[in-house]
Amino acid sequence: LPLFLCSIQLITIPLAAFSSGRLKESSLDFVLIFGILGAVLGTYFAGNNYGSYPVMSLDNVVSGLTHCISGFTSLYIVISGMASMKKKNIPITFAILFSFCIAAFSANAILDYNYMFLMAGDGTPYDILFNLFGGHKVLYPLSVVGLFLLYITGYYLVYFAITKRSKKPALAQ
Repeated sequence: LPLFLCSIQLITIPLAAFSSGRLKESSLDFVLIFGILGAVLGTYFAGNNYGSYPVMSLDNVVSGLTHCISGFTSLYIVISGMASMKKKNIPITFAILFSFCIAAFSANAILDYNYMFLMAGDGTPYDILFNLFGGHKVLYPLSVVGLFLLYITGYYLVYFAITKRSKKPALAQ
């Protein structure tokens, strides 16, 4: 199932292509926000996969493709100026994340899996939270979702700070 954080872009990219208005803008923003992060973390920093699977195994190839599609799409969104990054779209961006978190958590309970690392860290930095909360079945997933929300908020704040600074008029000489 495409319920990992990096797989969500495989759904939000077509959603952006075939929708309009604020949903389109929020989908593009979502891909922008998580695309580059997912590409870097899921390709370069996923070297631990190579010890478990052969480098050219189906799992690693699919993982690489998934992360690279997200990364290159987010680069395209930035370069082409398609990102809106409007404050009024932030709740929709959060809603996209929440809906997938609920779906992933439900699938985890039914299938005994670990989508979006909501059940355990599995060798990722989320292991820090897992150990901090002692693997608590409610507090750990909430803390992971909280980190996702914190990341989105931080991304918007940095974006707004950069664009606000670049829009200031230059001093007359």
